[in-house]
Amino acid sequence: MRKILDIVALAALIVLLWITYSALYASEPLPARIPIHFNIFGQPDYWGPPTLLIVFPGLALIMYLLITLVSRYSRSFKYPFRVTSKDRPKAEGIALDMLCWLRAEAICLMTWVQFATIGSARNAASGIPPNLPGNLLQISLSVLVATLGWHLIAMRRVSLRSQSE
Repeated sequence: MRKILDIVALAALIVLLWITYSALYASEPLPARIPIHFNIFGQPDYWGPPTLLIVFPGLALIMYLLITLVSRYSRSFKYPFRVTSKDRPKAEGIALDMLCWLRAEAICLMTWVQFATIGSARNAASGIPPNLPGNLLQISLSVLVATLGWHLIAMRRVSLRSQSE
């Protein structure tokens, strides 16, 4: 599953870089002011220059590289629960799964937000384009929190099992 998540994260990062590049350097330029922040209802509440579109790809690239690097040193992970040397491989596997899931989910979320921002700027819309659900951001953030919680509970179970033995 980790390989599939690696591919999903890398594909989302490539799409994010491509849509940003095509928005900034396309033959049809973006307006001088574009929406760069949306409120909870999907309406823009902060405007800025198109060059601010490079923030998400930059953050996504840094996050992708950082999580990839950290994943290579799983032996040095610290856990929020007591883990014995016997159960450490299980805890490492859960931690690596969590990192892969969070990386893929976060980069997909950034790609969607960038796509919505560019769509709103190009269509001179008053908010997130109607074909994109406005509550997808809240759903995506909930999924990120649920993923983190799910894996922390799994690590806690490993810890409790080792303490009861």
